[in-house]
Amino acid sequence: AMSAAEDGSDADNEVLGDMLALCGAALMAASNVTQELIVRGEEATAGRSETLAFLGVFGAAWSALQVAVLEREQAAQLATLSSARDVGLMLAFVAAMLAFYSLGPVVLERDGSAFFNLSLLTSDVWAVVVQATVFGQLVGIGYAGAALVVCLGIVLYSSAGEPRQRVPDATSGLEFAYSPGAHGCDVEAQGAPHSPRATEETLETTTLLAVAEAPSDARDAR
Repeated sequence: AMSAAEDGSDADNEVLGDMLALCGAALMAASNVTQELIVRGEEATAGRSETLAFLGVFGAAWSALQVAVLEREQAAQLATLSSARDVGLMLAFVAAMLAFYSLGPVVLERDGSAFFNLSLLTSDVWAVVVQATVFGQLVGIGYAGAALVVCLGIVLYSSAGEPRQRVPDATSGLEFAYSPGAHGCDVEAQGAPHSPRATEETLETTTLLAVAEAPSDARDAR
C-alpha cells in the first residue's frame, strides 16, 4: 500500500496487503522468540547447530511447498536468467539469506529476541539507500524521523542491560536480585538476615550462583 501511494498507482486490495504484512511481522517475531527459548532459555534443549539443522530442513521443505503453490510462474522465470547481472543478483540474494539465517541464532543466543526484533526495524534503511541510489527515488522527511526513533529505542534497550532476577533464600530470609552480565553478576541483597551464619551461607550460595551464570571465559579467569 505504501509503495502504491508513493508511485501514484492503486493497489488491488490495500487493506489485505497491510493485514498480510502485519501477520507476517507477527509470525516473524514469534519465530524469533521461539528460537531464543530454544538456544538461550533456562530449559534450552538445542544449541545453535541443532537449530540451524532443523531450520534448514523444515524451512527448505516449507519454502518448496510455498513456491509450488503460490509462485510457480516466478520460479519458471528463473530458467530464463541469462545475463551475468541477473545471475549475480540472484546469488547475492541467496548469500544474504544464508548469512541472515546462519547468524540469527547467534544474535538470539547472545542478545535475545527483543534486541533482534528491534534491530530488524533498521533493515528498511538499506532499502531506502537502494531506492535512492539505484532507482533515484527519495523518501520523505517522515521516514528519517521514524528511523531516528527506532535507533534511539535500540540504544535505550541496550543501555538498560539484562533484567534483574530475584532468588529467595529460605535459610537467611534474604532475597537476592542479580543481573547476569558479560563479566559476571551484579548481586544485590534485600531483606534482613536472621544470623551472621545464615548471611555467610547465603553469600556463599550467591557467589556460586554468580560463577555459574558467568560465561566460561570469565570462570576460567577466576
